[in-house]
Amino acid sequence: MHRFLLLLTIVLAVGFPLRLYVWNKTHAPLLEEYVGRTYTGKGIVVREPVEKKFYQEVLVRVAGVKREQHMIVQAPFSPKFEYGDEVMVKGKLKKPKDFVTDAGRVFPYQKYLAKDDIYYILSSPTVTLLRKGQGNPIKTRLFKIKQSFVAHIKKVLPRPESSLMAGMLIAGKDGLGDELETLFKDVGLIHIVVLSGYNVTIIAEAFIKMLSFLPMAVSYGIGAVGVVLFAMMAGGGATIVRATCMSLVALLGKYTGNTYDALRALLVVGVVMILINPLILRYDPSFQLSFLATLALILGSPIMAKLLGKFSETTIGEVVTSTLAVEICLLPYILYMNGSFAFVSFPANLVVLPFIPFTMLSGFVATVTSYLPYVGAWVSYPFATVSFVMLRYIIRIVTLASEMTGFGLRL
Repeated sequence: MHRFLLLLTIVLAVGFPLRLYVWNKTHAPLLEEYVGRTYTGKGIVVREPVEKKFYQEVLVRVAGVKREQHMIVQAPFSPKFEYGDEVMVKGKLKKPKDFVTDAGRVFPYQKYLAKDDIYYILSSPTVTLLRKGQGNPIKTRLFKIKQSFVAHIKKVLPRPESSLMAGMLIAGKDGLGDELETLFKDVGLIHIVVLSGYNVTIIAEAFIKMLSFLPMAVSYGIGAVGVVLFAMMAGGGATIVRATCMSLVALLGKYTGNTYDALRALLVVGVVMILINPLILRYDPSFQLSFLATLALILGSPIMAKLLGKFSETTIGEVVTSTLAVEICLLPYILYMNGSFAFVSFPANLVVLPFIPFTMLSGFVATVTSYLPYVGAWVSYPFATVSFVMLRYIIRIVTLASEMTGFGLRL
């Protein structure tokens, strides 16, 4: 293990600065002459638009001087755009600016976007749809499936429960809405709707629990396939791909029971990801969260299981064990990122997280069965009812906990 760590350290120490140098050369912004001026150009919408408070955020890939460039277009709510739309955009081009968070820290927004090759924002634009269906046909189909799935979630569950379920299953925090997102952030439960390695692992374990009557290799294999299919349905973006890789590493650790093999796999995956995109090491909270949570599941869970004894072997005990391990590991990270940690976050996680797998599972089944012709509404109803009760419970706990967030640690 020591030789392995030494070799990996050398690879990272040598490879990181070289890769960062190449990245900066090959990913330089090339529309600087238009900054502060009116820019007009044609481009393709390259991801699903996200609805913000005053506009829809559309990521557009336009033709640059030497290569294509990405920009965030703050388009009006109407008309609605989709992945693959070819558009003509016109507006004032500006560069993203870092901003100060509520905790008084400067968030490096410019570098955060640069890690995804985004360097510009087009504000107050005129956006004209030229043609549809110009994106990757596979991704187009996957996004259609995702949109249909979210629509059926809203069909079987009322708001805000449907928003929470959509966020937990497939849409991430973008599907949560501003009000709920703020509450979940305040009480330290936003990770259940951030598509991180920990969140995806919960989905995988739900698959495995359902198939526990099968041989272990089969149930874990199906769980791994389920995670990959989930990642594809979620759009297959860089963030979800990284989260999926972390989840598969966590599953490897649980399946083999060999901490060292899982740790080696995690470190190799982490180094490879960093060498592919060096900016994620410093500017991607999702990568950092996924890595630390997976590390906690691999190293912390066995230690916590020993402390909890026989209780850790029960279904709820497994969830509590993982929760404690992850929460303790992430505490320094949360303090660093947020500048504060609410004491209510820990008990809120303990009383919510044991119900997450069952909530997600019942919601998933309710949504899938709602597709059945003629009897879909009847078949999905009992599962939707169970899911609704659990979601209402989670939202109630979060609402109560948010009223006590004034007690905590602050840096």
